[in-house]
Amino acid sequence: MSFGSILTVFAGIAPCASAVIIMLFSLANDAILIGAVAVFALSLGMGLTVSTIGVLSIVARKFMRRFATGSTERGERLERILAIAGAVAVIGFSGLLALGAWDQMSAPI
Repeated sequence: MSFGSILTVFAGIAPCASAVIIMLFSLANDAILIGAVAVFALSLGMGLTVSTIGVLSIVARKFMRRFATGSTERGERLERILAIAGAVAVIGFSGLLALGAWDQMSAPI
């Protein structure tokens, strides 16, 4: 068995902290079946999301290789645009989260 296979097995065995919290909460409230269904839904959603991102990255790599075979100037320009767009997206989402938190803190209880 290769090191990558062993690493994959042990990464899959490690429990998700959110799943543990859900199961502990459902156990404390005598709702084991509901907790198990919630953990299943969480796992299914996470698996679909990670798989979709993986497939999209493979497709994007093939596109970028085809796109980058031309001049390096186009590739460098695209790299700068993507880096700026990524930074703007992170800053924008962070700002929205901060505004939401600020709104929750200022709301009357």
